[in-house]
Amino acid sequence: MKPNNKTAQLYWAWTTLLNRYFRNGDEVSRNDGRVNDVIVLVHLSLNPAATTEELAEVTGLSLPSMSRNMRRLSKRNRQGTPGMGLISIRKDPREGRRYLHSLSDLGIEALEKFAA
Repeated sequence: MKPNNKTAQLYWAWTTLLNRYFRNGDEVSRNDGRVNDVIVLVHLSLNPAATTEELAEVTGLSLPSMSRNMRRLSKRNRQGTPGMGLISIRKDPREGRRYLHSLSDLGIEALEKFAA
């Protein structure tokens, strides 16, 4: 049964998506699904773009840990191996040292499929 408020529905959808994703036996499934991934994905679902600092504050992670998580959720992780592709990362046009994170087309498509 799906919850009835928007944030709870997003938590349910992303948790369901990640659980199914990790059970499929894909190469990426070797990565652990983490509660912090769900928190980040819900936050990005509700906010079109967020900085690394903002996401670190929301999850309680350090900036280096948050950066590693963001790379894993994007197309390529730090070692150059495939990531999940659920978010996109771009430089902030107003502050060149800061990055903005948002759901990728794949992330939006996955959310629409599982939140429906």
